[in-house]
Amino acid sequence: MDQDDFDEYNPQGGRGGKGGGNAKSSKRGGDIRINYRAPRISFAAKLESIIMQVASANYAIAFRQPVPRNTPGYYERVTNPICLDDVREKIASYQYDSTQPLLDDLEQMVNNSILYNGANHPITKNAKKVKELAKSLLEHDRTTLGAEHDMIGILQEIIRKNKMLRK
Repeated sequence: MDQDDFDEYNPQGGRGGKGGGNAKSSKRGGDIRINYRAPRISFAAKLESIIMQVASANYAIAFRQPVPRNTPGYYERVTNPICLDDVREKIASYQYDSTQPLLDDLEQMVNNSILYNGANHPITKNAKKVKELAKSLLEHDRTTLGAEHDMIGILQEIIRKNKMLRK
């Protein structure tokens, strides 16, 4: 992590850090260093864990890697291809700041399968299972542990608030 991953807040003088303020980061001075990257890292780690569980399911094999380029007609029909490896790359580059865009990408995977294979094809049925498993795992903390232990929801809220603070 570098200095750009932090912002400073001085209780006496407001925000500092990237905004060009004059707050100094110091325990003696009463300044608080806010690490904006930590919640994103934790959120990404949680998403990565879930996607790895999804990818390990037998029915997810067809969705782990991109469809081969030599698959007849696939890339002519499917204009927005996506696979679990693409999702993992987005997670690793912090492109998801909530669960909805991830679920949207998995829905795109289902739609791509419907477009190429048809709605009742076994591969499309497996694509739907992949999406449902991911959705179920994302809801697990909230439903089994209660909202106060919903780490994904808590991290999403921290990321949202950090964005607002940085504006």
